Amino acid sequence: MERTNRLTDEEAKEIIKKAIGNLATTQLQSMEKEIRDEILRKLKAIEGLSIRQIARIIVLNFNVVAKA
Repeated sequence: MERTNRLTDEEAKEIIKKAIGNLATTQLQSMEKEIRDEILRKLKAIEGLSIRQIARIIVLNFNVVAKA
């Protein structure tokens, strides 16, 4: 079984910040589902970034991120 390199939360925060630009994480929470899910899919495609980390950093429910 191959183990992927996980990012620290600090590294993950930086990558998420670059990926979503100057969009505040609180804006993601109240944004239209289709647009939010598109952004979440882009984040999930980043190697080393886990769904749990994305959910924790953006302050979204784990299931919301997982289903995006």
